[in-house]
Parts: sequence; structure tokens; C-alpha cells
Amino acid sequence: MKILFTLVFLLGVFPVQAAGLSEVLSGRVQQAQQDGAAAAQEEFVALINSNKAFSWQELEALIRRGADINAFSFEGGRTALMVAVENVGAKFILLDGGSADRQSEREAQANQRRAGFARIAYLIKAGANVNPRVKDGKNSPYLLLATVGDSNVLSMLLEGLALQKGNPDLADDNGLRPIDLAAKQQKASAYQLLVKAGANAQQPSAALGGKSPKAYLEEQARQASGGDEASYRRFLEPFGY
Repeated sequence: MKILFTLVFLLGVFPVQAAGLSEVLSGRVQQAQQDGAAAAQEEFVALINSNKAFSWQELEALIRRGADINAFSFEGGRTALMVAVENVGAKFILLDGGSADRQSEREAQANQRRAGFARIAYLIKAGANVNPRVKDGKNSPYLLLATVGDSNVLSMLLEGLALQKGNPDLADDNGLRPIDLAAKQQKASAYQLLVKAGANAQQPSAALGGKSPKAYLEEQARQASGGDEASYRRFLEPFGY
């Protein structure tokens, strides 16, 4: 009888203790994971802010440790891709050839730009949002608008956007779409890239006085040509018309 009571006692108490121990261990593991992710995020932010070249393996390792590449962890509430695009899109001046110092500076600038392209490509490959979610959880065309003047970067972003099944016609809070801006600034390469990516050149835009990007360009061509048909065609040709 004594043995029976002992077994009942053990069976009644130990499972409770085991369950409590399991909860404690689970909590500690979870806390360790959170701490590890926070540390990885700090390292990720420092890596992007350094504006230095990094490998795909370095980025992948940080993501495996819990770094969130789409977090708004950077100054001004920006994402890593925003920072990378802004850094590579900084005013890039190719100095005139001549002295060895000037040539060396040109090469350094070119190398920096190539490294910037690699950073953007790695981030997109890792899943960085090209149209990031900003206010009220809405997606923003911030990056596409920012790179209308740099067709090389815009092309990379549009390729990433296609993989993400994103919308190249997304408008900002003022109703401005990337293709509207490309038409307004007469950026022919960007305009054609956006059309190829699926942007609607026939859609009227308040940013263009109620005209579509195509109609806006045609109006600009008429004004610039002064009624000369050949000049009119030359104006529109770079835009694919």
C-alpha cells in the first residue's frame, strides 16, 4: 500500500514539475532567440550604414540569425533598401581625365557605384520590398520615384518588383506615379523601362494636368518642334513613339 501511495504521488507531482520546467526552458530559448535576433538586427543596420561592400553569405547569415531586412530600422524611418538606393544614387561625378589623381578618383567612384549595385541586388534577392509598406500599412512607390533619374538602378528595382508581383503603377499620396514623373522630367530610358514593366502610359494623371503620360509627352513634343513634323518625331522617338 505504501508503494502504491508513493507511485500515485510521483505520478501526480512529477508531470506538473516537468511541465513547469519545460515552460521555463521554452521561455529561455525564446528569449535567447529574441536577443540573438536583436543583435543580428544591430549588426545588419551597422553593415548597411557603413556603405561598405558585403557578400551574399554575410547577408544570408544575418537573416538566418533573425535580422529583418524590411524593418524601418534606419534614420528617418527608412529600410535597408532605401538606404542602399540613396547611397548609390548620390551625385556621381565622373571627373575629366588628366592627372593620375583624377583618374584614381574616377576609378574609386566607379568601384563604389558597382559595390552599391551589388548591395541593392543582394537585398532584393533576400526579399527586400521594392514598394515598401509605410504609413497605414500601405505600399509606397518611394524607391521607383527616387530612381527615375537613374535607369540602371530603376531597372534593378523593376526586376525585383516583377519577382514580388508588385505594382509599377503605384501612386504616392499626391497621386504621382513613377511613369508620370518620368514623363514630366522627360527621362526617356526610365519611361520605357516603366512601360515595359507594365505601367499604364494612357492613364490620365492630376500630376500632368489631367493628361496621360503619353498625351503629356505629345504636347511637349508639339511645343518643342514648333510645328515641324521631323522635330516632333525626333522628340518622341526616345520614348518609344
